[in-house]
Amino acid sequence: MLSAELSPAIFKPLASNKNSSVYVACIWALYDRLVRHQHTLDECHPKEAREIIRRALVQYNLQLDNDDMPEIPDPSETDDTHRIYSFLRETGWLHEQATVGYRRICYIPQIPSQLVAALDMIKQGRIDEVGATCKGVYLQLVAAIQDPRENASQIAIARSMGINFLSSLSAMQGQMRDLIYQATESESGLKIIKLFFEDFLKGILLKGYSHLKNSNHPYRYREITIQKALQILTDDVLMDNLTRSLCSADQQTSAEKIRRELKNDLNTIIDTFENIDRLLSRIDDYRRSLTTRTRETIEYMRSSLPGLDQRLIDLIAKTSTVPDEAMLSGPGDIYSSLSEYRLRRPSTPHVEPQATELETPYKNPLKLAENMAMREYLERRRENPARVHAYLEQHLGKKSYITSDELKIETLDDMLAYIQIRRLLYNAVPLKSRYYKLAQLFRVSPVDGEYTENEYLTTPKLKIERSSPVQSKETLNAK
Repeated sequence: MLSAELSPAIFKPLASNKNSSVYVACIWALYDRLVRHQHTLDECHPKEAREIIRRALVQYNLQLDNDDMPEIPDPSETDDTHRIYSFLRETGWLHEQATVGYRRICYIPQIPSQLVAALDMIKQGRIDEVGATCKGVYLQLVAAIQDPRENASQIAIARSMGINFLSSLSAMQGQMRDLIYQATESESGLKIIKLFFEDFLKGILLKGYSHLKNSNHPYRYREITIQKALQILTDDVLMDNLTRSLCSADQQTSAEKIRRELKNDLNTIIDTFENIDRLLSRIDDYRRSLTTRTRETIEYMRSSLPGLDQRLIDLIAKTSTVPDEAMLSGPGDIYSSLSEYRLRRPSTPHVEPQATELETPYKNPLKLAENMAMREYLERRRENPARVHAYLEQHLGKKSYITSDELKIETLDDMLAYIQIRRLLYNAVPLKSRYYKLAQLFRVSPVDGEYTENEYLTTPKLKIERSSPVQSKETLNAK
């Protein structure tokens, strides 16, 4: 068990009351030198390790709190650098080893190194190249089918890639759920906006998984990856060739055990890719909820603080004209030990409350018209599969396929439908999407290296073709 190998002393620097930030900064600096860049540098000796700790203290302007320091084996060490080094060595974060002569080197042991590596992965926070990972699993299976003798080990690699990818998606789903909770519980508009633009867009969905429209979309390779795994499982000749190839590389294991492990790897790949749809659908639901919450917050701030945007623009314009050497006044807090309300004041006769005349606030007709036009515009530009369906049927007619060069834009609805056709690219439409049924009728794919230019837009050229019999508009509206 891990608990038998994990010493409680390892967590003493991290659980320190006042010096935890000091120890974390030093551990991170040592990890960067002793683990991350070990392959490019020589072995580290204790003097260099203490120098790394000293530079970390100077860089972050940190200092030990003596009241929170444990007992040091050598009381003569009064310098913070030496005391931190000794404490990390005693708690198991650093080990010293004697080499040739009197030379000694220091290193971070296995368990602390793995612990910091796990924290480093959490710090990275998001997944890169989602679709490329799915494509990599698919290509590993294809290679195993084409040449089972040389590429049998690729199936185990594909299983590891799939499991890591699914674990990363599950972790991202947890981050999304936490953001939804913070945005729902928070009453601060600025905090909600920061959650959306900083933590959500830049931190988690920088590449937009549910709307990642490229040739490596996860949905594009989900079905064919499952098909390839099932093909290997049901082909006895192929399974025999893969088993013989793995037995030749591992002669200590029986053929029955290797064949059983091979089946387990393929079943794991199938289960992994069957769960991708569920996870991405949940992530898309969380994205939709957070986007709605942010939009409502921005609309409320816009209506409750009229003219705030113009005042900010005027203030920025005035500030930009001030010379660099000028002193600008800033807001500050005035503290007083005795306010005027604490002084004795003479009593005044009680005045009976008077009826207040009800005044109807003035409503600017121009502002009302602007709000109505904005609501009508937002309602009109909403996702509308029926509009896209009617637009494509109008231009396709009896043809089996057309290109975007043949699409005409005459009205605003035509413009919106033309733009929303991109939702059907590569047939990579989630099951819960409004465009899922429409994707069963039409297949949309780009034409490499060609562009469509019309009076309003210049876009990559698209090919639109029918993929099933014509479906009525009423069926789409029922969706």
